[in-house]
Amino acid sequence: MKKQRLLHNYKLKAMSLVLAVLSWLIVKQITNNDILVSNVPVNFTLPDGWAIRDKDFSEVQVRFLGTSKDLASLDRHSVEVNIDLRKEDYEPIKIIQILPKHVTVAGGNIRISAIQPERIEVQLGREGRKELLVRVNEIGQPPEGIKVEAVEVEPSLATLVGAADLLAGVNGLQTAALNLSEKSQSFEQKLDILLPTSEWVGRVEPARVLVKVTLAGQTVEQKFSEIPLMLTHPAGQESPLRQVVEPRQVDVFLKGSPQLLDSLDPRRIQAFVSADPLGKSGKNERKVLVLVPAGIEVLATQPEVVNVRILPPPTPTPMPTATPVPQPTATPVPPPAPTATPTAAPETAPAPSDPEK
Repeated sequence: MKKQRLLHNYKLKAMSLVLAVLSWLIVKQITNNDILVSNVPVNFTLPDGWAIRDKDFSEVQVRFLGTSKDLASLDRHSVEVNIDLRKEDYEPIKIIQILPKHVTVAGGNIRISAIQPERIEVQLGREGRKELLVRVNEIGQPPEGIKVEAVEVEPSLATLVGAADLLAGVNGLQTAALNLSEKSQSFEQKLDILLPTSEWVGRVEPARVLVKVTLAGQTVEQKFSEIPLMLTHPAGQESPLRQVVEPRQVDVFLKGSPQLLDSLDPRRIQAFVSADPLGKSGKNERKVLVLVPAGIEVLATQPEVVNVRILPPPTPTPMPTATPVPQPTATPVPPPAPTATPTAAPETAPAPSDPEK
């Protein structure tokens, strides 16, 4: 009876078995692609107050099996090993077996076939904290004619967390590289703070800082000689006294870009002193002030202080008295004699004509 049931539709059953085996072989072949991911970081979660002083290594290699599509997305940035020691008893030295459950990876049909190395030895200590100055790791140089005037870090201090006995040997922290090449204008950039060594187990608070870099054109210093010195009065307070500046010219020392200073007309340099208020001594010291175009810095003047002197009022010069000049007496002129008007002769009547003629 059983034999009959077993042989019933045996051809169909045999075909089903063959198809199942073929399917299994195909699936196994499809999902049996492998890939080795190197440099996978090993991270530790420690109980409060613990710190790792040292360990054998910081990265492992993990071999994965899976479909070609799933394996294609794997790299060292998508895989990590996380070991939780929060439920472990404290021991100065621990040897930990790295298992597939410690590996975190994103993917569907992916399996872990091997982890190398399989064990890691760590040395434990007490956790400490230390506040340190953050320095910027500058690389490269700005283009010719541009210089770095200032580099500011906000915040300038960061707290390093790690093994307490190792903190004593750390005197400062450094940022990731800041490339100054081809930078011609001031800029800001956020940078990560690096751990003291690649083997350091711990953290930095905060993890990033804001770096502000001030760039400026190259500057030179130049002397401008014999700049006229002006005496100025407050508006509406012109003094009736005569005043003079001694000396009347000064030398001015300026700082700026070579282009600005080379093209600067000395007539645009205005050196002056204020005349108000003046003392009664007649001699007063005044500091020289200078106005220059934008982008140029006044370094100094020579001399820096001059005298404003009140001159005495001028002595009036007497004017000579004018002598009156006698005017000549006019002699009367007699009127001219009247001129006789000639009388016209009477007109002669024509003679009568002769009738006999």
